[in-house]
Amino acid sequence: MSVIQPKTFYTLTLTRWIAAICVVFFHFGTVDKSGWGSQLNLAVSYFFVLSGFVMVVAHQHENRLDFWHFIGKRLARIYPLYLLALIAFSLINWVLHHVFSLPLFAINALLLESWIPGKALSYHFPGWSLSTEFFFYLSFPFIWNRIFSRYTLHKMLFLTIVVWFSSQCIFEEWINQPHCSPLLKETLPYFPLLHLNQFMWGCLGGILFINWPLKRDLGIGLFIILNIIYGIAPRWVPFSINGHNGWYAPLFAGLIVGLAVWEQQKSFPFLKRIQLLGNASYAVYILQLPVYTLFHFVLQKYFTNQQLGFWVYVIILQIIAIGCTKWIEKPAQKWVLQLWGKMVDTSERLIK
Repeated sequence: MSVIQPKTFYTLTLTRWIAAICVVFFHFGTVDKSGWGSQLNLAVSYFFVLSGFVMVVAHQHENRLDFWHFIGKRLARIYPLYLLALIAFSLINWVLHHVFSLPLFAINALLLESWIPGKALSYHFPGWSLSTEFFFYLSFPFIWNRIFSRYTLHKMLFLTIVVWFSSQCIFEEWINQPHCSPLLKETLPYFPLLHLNQFMWGCLGGILFINWPLKRDLGIGLFIILNIIYGIAPRWVPFSINGHNGWYAPLFAGLIVGLAVWEQQKSFPFLKRIQLLGNASYAVYILQLPVYTLFHFVLQKYFTNQQLGFWVYVIILQIIAIGCTKWIEKPAQKWVLQLWGKMVDTSERLIK
């Protein structure tokens, strides 16, 4: 395996922010949900693919991943702001509407909401993707140690295609059946196992990126070819297409690899100046609901123009996200890592 020096991909960081804003628009924006606006939630699928790519590139130099060390780092990355958003939403809901459910709070706090039928969107609904993402993190050491470190690229591609196509068939076959219960229809779109294919496409893109000496034109060509395939593929598949569960994951993987290869060949100094937006993209995503709930109650009455009110909300959300990233997320990550390290060391001593 060739080694690419670790670096910040400013273009990918920017796309992460764009994806987060797309999700905010989908949930709260004044967009046409019957038209193109209904596709903005595909940004979550992009997050899943990008996560797989980043995991592979970040750990390319490690022949074997230690499970507990890896999980500790991932928990430190996602859980502080996740818990902050969950607590903030619960407090705001209680103060404003006198609504609080301890069982639902516990399910969300344990990152289990996407696994339990009917619970994915029942409380702090943006959290379902973090519940699914954490499943990817739990799976990644196995995928890395047992599959990607042993299989050839062709075998990894075949396995990813099988998992991806099987997921599409299972999802579409069940979701479109007349006998499919409302509870199942509410559960399947958020069930982690049916999203694993997206993470695997991202991992495969990372393997392709660090092993093949791709040129910029080849990276862009890969994305163009995938676009053409996706333009004609709907005529051939034996089911209706719903992009929510990974149908566009290969296209997103091609886009990510293409952008990464392109950035290797060129320098984008202006992107460094707006890196702060990309770094705060996770905070934008996870804090969108509590900020909106409070904003809608306190300030929305002052905006007769709904679209203007939404843009004010987006600006406030971005400012809060940047502040939380700088003054809460970063210090909390260090504290969680220290605590996790002590717990692991204590457990190892007890086992010995």
